[in-house]
Amino acid sequence: MEEIHSLKHETRSTKSETNPNGQNPKVPNVLYLHHLNFLGLFRISIFGFRICRAWIPDHVGNDMRYIQSMKNQTRKNNGFSLIETVIVVAILSIVAYASLGSLGSARDRSSLQDAQASILHAFEAARSRAVTGIGMGDHGVHLEANRIVAFEGSAYTGAGNETLLPLFTSTNQVSSTIIFRRLSAHASASTTVTITSPRGSTSTIAVTYDGAIIPQ
Repeated sequence: MEEIHSLKHETRSTKSETNPNGQNPKVPNVLYLHHLNFLGLFRISIFGFRICRAWIPDHVGNDMRYIQSMKNQTRKNNGFSLIETVIVVAILSIVAYASLGSLGSARDRSSLQDAQASILHAFEAARSRAVTGIGMGDHGVHLEANRIVAFEGSAYTGAGNETLLPLFTSTNQVSSTIIFRRLSAHASASTTVTITSPRGSTSTIAVTYDGAIIPQ
């Protein structure tokens, strides 16, 4: 009988601990545990989202500011200021002017030398033909401001071998004639021919009565 009463007491105590749904509160409810896990994950996600929302704009903003500063630095390195451009243009102008001046001087000297060589060659060729007796008469050179004419004969008649002087190069002779006598090669007159270059440089060739030709 005592055993029967003890079993009844245990049965009553068990029933009293059972909730209205027929579940023992001491036994964990599986759905309740899942609900707690979901709430925990949801709170963690919200917390992570807030951190990302606060960190990403600041990080992106720093990157954009860095990129913009690099672009500005590149523009500064690649560009030239107005003062630098003016200085460079001025230096190039000075160099170009000096180069053109040197080139012009060289061309001026070349023109003067060519003119002197042409006149000197005409005189020497006429004297050589006269001294060797080429042809039947004298040989001479007719000079004008910008041309010379080598001819054969005792007087200039307008015919002969014409040579033009370089452009803008001239002589001080308007119309003069030097004749070298046959065999003796003596000159008909003594004269000094002055040659002037485009820039005003000069050189001279002197001819004496005895037929000497002296470039200076």
